Amino acid sequence: MMAFLTVEDLYGTVEVIVFPRDYEKYRTLLEEDAKVFIQGRVTVEEDKPAKLICSGVVPFDAVEKELWIQFLTRADYEEAEQTLFAILGNYDGIENVYIYLSKDRARKLCQKAGARKYAKNCCRNCILNLARIM
Repeated sequence: MMAFLTVEDLYGTVEVIVFPRDYEKYRTLLEEDAKVFIQGRVTVEEDKPAKLICSGVVPFDAVEKELWIQFLTRADYEEAEQTLFAILGNYDGIENVYIYLSKDRARKLCQKAGARKYAKNCCRNCILNLARIM
């Protein structure tokens, strides 16, 4: 058995073709309203909408989540650093927190090896509190 799916995200919809071998492998993940990432290759034909040929399905919850916080300069980051970590300290979770300094094109993972001190559950309140210092 194979499947023809319509997948929707915030940007639009795309038809996904799942061939029999992959359908058997991933059928338990292919449920209506399931949140999944679909891996594959895109086929484009003239005057027809693009299609995605499925080669893999990953449950949304199985993907490691990350929170990226961007500052223009290192000085901007250093000015907000104490407040930033005070806010992050109020939330538990599994997301890794990265600081990105856009002018320096540098990033920093806010986590010591093996420690989850600054791995956060990126809830709406956390984002709102972080937005206040930006």
